[in-house]
Amino acid sequence: MPQTPGSVSRAISEILLSKPVILAALELGVVNYSALARLLKEEVEERLGRRVSDTSVKMAIIRFRDKLA
Repeated sequence: MPQTPGSVSRAISEILLSKPVILAALELGVVNYSALARLLKEEVEERLGRRVSDTSVKMAIIRFRDKLA
């Protein structure tokens, strides 16, 4: 999925790259994706200026994690 300037994927990438502790947890595979999505959802919405679903945030996190491998 290409990342457009207002995409959830881009926002998640930027947020996660700025949080080394979460990034390390993702690399170790010790993350509860649903809980992390709920934690980051508000920050994603602030960056995008619109509401997003928990599911879209969760899927963006999982896709980001897959790119780390």
